[in-house]
Amino acid sequence: MSLFNSPAPIKVQEYTLDGGPSPMLVIYSAIKNGVQTSHTASTSSFSSSDTFIINITSIDKQTVKGTFSGTVVMQSGTTTTSVLQVTDGSFSAPIK
Repeated sequence: MSLFNSPAPIKVQEYTLDGGPSPMLVIYSAIKNGVQTSHTASTSSFSSSDTFIINITSIDKQTVKGTFSGTVVMQSGTTTTSVLQVTDGSFSAPIK
C-alpha cells in the first residue's frame, strides 16, 4: 500500500481511494501453482469496482500503525476480470 505525493505529512486519519488527500496504490499479489496474479486498487483507475480505506491509527518518529480493507481488481485493459475482497487488515511498519 502506498500513499503518494501527499501535500501534507501523513497523519492519523482515514484515507480513502478516491476521496482522500493523497493518491493511493494498493497491490495484492499471490503465487498459486507457480503463476503470479496481481489485483490492484488505485486512485482514478478505469474500474468502478475498486475501493480501499487505509486508517492510520498511530504514527511517531519510528513507527506507523493502522488498519485497511477494500476491494482490489484484476483488469485486462479497461475490463475488470476478477475482484477480491480484503478485510480486517492491519499493519505496523518502521519509518525509515
